[in-house]
Amino acid sequence: MGTQGTKFSGYKQAVYVALITFLVGACYGALSPLMPITMAALNCSSSEVGMPSTVETIACFIAGLYAGKFIIKFQAKRCVLACAIISAAFVAVYAYAPSIMVICIYEALLGVFMAAGYSSGMNAFLSKWFIEKREMISGYAQAFIGFGAALGTLVFGEVNDAMGLMAVTIVFACTGVLALLIYLLLLRNPEEIGEKPLGWEKAEALAKAEGKSSGPSTELVSAGR
Repeated sequence: MGTQGTKFSGYKQAVYVALITFLVGACYGALSPLMPITMAALNCSSSEVGMPSTVETIACFIAGLYAGKFIIKFQAKRCVLACAIISAAFVAVYAYAPSIMVICIYEALLGVFMAAGYSSGMNAFLSKWFIEKREMISGYAQAFIGFGAALGTLVFGEVNDAMGLMAVTIVFACTGVLALLIYLLLLRNPEEIGEKPLGWEKAEALAKAEGKSSGPSTELVSAGR
């Protein structure tokens, strides 16, 4: 699993990433109860209030084409954190933005980090920990966005009814603080704690075997020259 004599920490890291995914989902879960509030505050139609989601989808698509460059430049786990913190502003932007245009700009930014942070960034981070079981672990982590969305809708309704919209904003802002604490205190790459990814032994053995099998052919080509 990990390096010799070290207990493998990859599963814990996957849980931390799943928790961040859960927090992102919770923020998204607030969208449906926010829609009528936004429509009333900005005196806009349902088609107008739906425009920012379209902008986000387009931004997410474009950013997805360049997500690899984002991850290389900023590191995968930083992209995951950025996505969580920007998602934490979801309620405040929708509840207090002065215009649909402002929300569209915010949604474009969110779309970029959903592609580079939540989707590609999370998978890139987990790939550092898992050579074996990578697809399974990534699937489990991504599934938590649905649980978060369900809870986000419930929390929004309960807190809004009991204490009002400002309290809702504070509660959802706390998701960003929690994501930051997870990042600072818990989230680590394998090399930061002296470990290797699950399945590294097999991957190393396979690489050596492929190197040996390609050796004779390389020598024959050189001899032919």
